[in-house]
Amino acid sequence: MPETGIGNWVTKRSFYHPDKLAIIFEGNEWTYKQLNEGINQLAWALLSLGLKKGDRVGILAYNCIQFMELYWACAKTGVVFVPLNFRLVSRELEYFTEECELKALFYGEDFSSVIKELRAFPSSKRIKTYVCIGIPEMREDLGYDNFITSFPPKEPVVDDPPTMEDPQVIMYTSGTTGRQKGAILPHRKTLWNTINNEIAFSFLGHEDRYLLNLPMFHSGGMFIATMPIIHRGGTILIHKHFDPKKTLEDIEKYKISLIGGVPAMFYMIIAEPDFDKYDLSSIKGVAVGAQITPLSLLEKIKEKFRVPAVGQVFGCTETSVCISLSPDRPLDAEKTGSVGLPLFHGEVKVANDKGEEVGWGSGEIGEICYRGPMTMLGYLNMPEKTKEAIDPDGWFHFGDLATIDKDGYLYVVDRKSDMYISGGENVYPREVENILIDHPKIMNIAIIPKPDEKWGEVGLAIVNPVPGETLTEQEVLDYGIGKIAKFKLPKEVIITTSPIPQTVTGKILKYKLSDEYL
Repeated sequence: MPETGIGNWVTKRSFYHPDKLAIIFEGNEWTYKQLNEGINQLAWALLSLGLKKGDRVGILAYNCIQFMELYWACAKTGVVFVPLNFRLVSRELEYFTEECELKALFYGEDFSSVIKELRAFPSSKRIKTYVCIGIPEMREDLGYDNFITSFPPKEPVVDDPPTMEDPQVIMYTSGTTGRQKGAILPHRKTLWNTINNEIAFSFLGHEDRYLLNLPMFHSGGMFIATMPIIHRGGTILIHKHFDPKKTLEDIEKYKISLIGGVPAMFYMIIAEPDFDKYDLSSIKGVAVGAQITPLSLLEKIKEKFRVPAVGQVFGCTETSVCISLSPDRPLDAEKTGSVGLPLFHGEVKVANDKGEEVGWGSGEIGEICYRGPMTMLGYLNMPEKTKEAIDPDGWFHFGDLATIDKDGYLYVVDRKSDMYISGGENVYPREVENILIDHPKIMNIAIIPKPDEKWGEVGLAIVNPVPGETLTEQEVLDYGIGKIAKFKLPKEVIITTSPIPQTVTGKILKYKLSDEYL
């Protein structure tokens, strides 16, 4: 008999520790018993709509308790959960809702106007049920509380419960190179992602309190820390939006022990004028990921949060985190610039163009590949893209290039698609960005190739200076001299206060820079 999916995690937590605090949101608290009962009511409500295993339900909302409830109600019933990026406009959302063939759509009250626009598209008529988290403006829509209130808090009865290999979530990739792809993620992936993260960060326990301010529609917000905390029976403080001041206030107020985010978040937190007045002594772990993290920022985080090391994670939507630097391993602290070691379950290799693993310590550049239980099932409606990503031997190809040192630590060089050739030499922009980002006046940097009559292509650097600092093109170029081969340095630098376009988790959208500057 196949193993059932992950939907019973909250059920079991409510059995073992019913009165343990599970969720804090906007001043309200839910024990595991209360969380499970709300999930069960919603699960019965979904079943009352005639939804069954494999049907898809979307959500467009800021972080909230209802987001969490819908995630788990879908996991219990086998309905596939589809979180949507709240930064998208109605025309973009229409593409995703049509591709996923949503049967129902939940939305936050803040997005009522977007939903009105979305409904004007003919394809949106396939969505039979709209549920507003709040007070619906449209008479035909259901209000969330009224939708679930008449249903019992007991466990739902599901005729065909999901197994570990059934789809659990369709999560769209960041789209750093263009069109986003819907990664079909099975229950199995969530389980092994959770186990791997618990092993990598072994200090995580049921007494921990994690502050969640990454968006829950993204892998970083939903899977990387949130699921391990629930699995271990800890407590999650959900922030609707990221707010650096409120982050500091709530670390002190709720005695938060764990926090994660992207580099830009920590820049803003540390820049808070009253940072030093807050009691952050409860913090025992800090993790950062999604983009280049300057060494200077890592040192500031260690100093300001008084932690011996900063955890770093590397992965993608299709596999979640599969490589990490952990505060638990003393050698990790010495591996400056590395993304870490492969996590416990699964295999990681750096492969050359022939698919052969490059030698440890050889300095040879290859592509990062992963094989194991965290691999997605495939891309929605994209069989050819799936074949390109997952080879016949089961290796998922990241599209990220790296080297591997003598101890097995990986160092990301760049995206394959970002590499360019200048004067016959391969240039990896990220390698250069990693050097220049440590300039004390540079907050963010991205390098893109620019056509050149003499060299074929040369680098164009777009730089955001640290607020309040004055930075010149020559200062940027001079900083790289002696640290990296001269031919790799950009031939032109644009200093701008216009933010470099990024995804919500901090990945740079270089195709947008090309559209703007070339």
